[in-house]
Amino acid sequence: MKRKAFSADWPSAGSSRAWMILLAVVAVMPGAATETAELSFSVPEGSAAMAGVSLEEGGLTVRLPPGGGVPADIVAESRGLAMSGELHHEPDGSLRYEILLATGGLDQVLFFPGQMVIRLRSGPGTGAGGDSTRQYRLGTDDKIQLSVGGHPDLLTQVVVQSNGMITAPLVGEIQAAGRTVQELAAEVAALLETDFLVNPQVDVQVKEYNSQYVLVTGQVMKPMRVPLQGGTTLQEIIAEAGGLTSLAGSRIVVAESRKSADGGKRSRVVDRQQFEAGMTHVVPGHGSIVHVEKIAYAYIQGEIAKSGTIQLEPGMTLLKAIAINGGLTEWADRKAIRILDDNAGMEARVYNLKRIQAQKDPDPLLKEGQMIIVPRRFL
Repeated sequence: MKRKAFSADWPSAGSSRAWMILLAVVAVMPGAATETAELSFSVPEGSAAMAGVSLEEGGLTVRLPPGGGVPADIVAESRGLAMSGELHHEPDGSLRYEILLATGGLDQVLFFPGQMVIRLRSGPGTGAGGDSTRQYRLGTDDKIQLSVGGHPDLLTQVVVQSNGMITAPLVGEIQAAGRTVQELAAEVAALLETDFLVNPQVDVQVKEYNSQYVLVTGQVMKPMRVPLQGGTTLQEIIAEAGGLTSLAGSRIVVAESRKSADGGKRSRVVDRQQFEAGMTHVVPGHGSIVHVEKIAYAYIQGEIAKSGTIQLEPGMTLLKAIAINGGLTEWADRKAIRILDDNAGMEARVYNLKRIQAQKDPDPLLKEGQMIIVPRRFL
């Protein structure tokens, strides 16, 4: 992540009271609907001075001393205000935790003995990097309309060229790529006022969004390239692609085009139930691939009440699958249940259900395509 200018004086190590640092990096309008969430990081006693937070482009970087700890599920604990977290181990034993924000912004950093708490807040003006989620920046092939109040003859529609330039009425070529419509309007107005008009009122509107997009694949009604309009959410992207098909599974994978600190591509998984409940706030960036996975199945046969398919949901285990399919018959051999992988030549693994139920053996997670065989016991 690209580092922004930010610094804060952290509390001295060994402080016995809670320190609160008001960072004032989000502005919430009075009466606006907001949501807050707190992320807790463990900090060993006496090492608080080594902990800190820095603002980055698209999120935050948390620095922790050796022995520090990070949230187990940052998406759930942040209530969707954070999209993902990547933990990096530094050579000196310290930790660097990169947080990619969704619609949330940094509100406060709190210090307690053995703990650092980061408070996030949603609301108008917040978002990845602290900008409005609708601050669209123009790019090549975007079609825009320029108008000047009281001068209908100056109304024109232009396309941003490959060099980032447009030709505006009277003023000629001007840089458009990389600017918001407000910034471009202000620039055109300043140029018109210099040589042509008194206090010109310039308006710029995007007529066609063509420079930024995401690819939507998998189990959607219309796999397609969806144009981004500045802060376009995952819900809006899926809706533009016609919604989910009846074969859509439990996961939506968002692979970002931008690279993480270690040079790899960012990828995060969105739970479908949270997505449909409106509990996720994901804003994919330009060039991202949104893939809706297909329903995953395993299969079960033998001495069980109901043979057939098992729809795999996150956390589906052998015990859960047996329960969902009505349980075992009285003739089932509970000590020799076999699981075959969906790979030719792979040997079956044998599980003792009695030991699993007694918590002496782990309850195995099921994978797509596996076959569970419950044999009949012999007297």
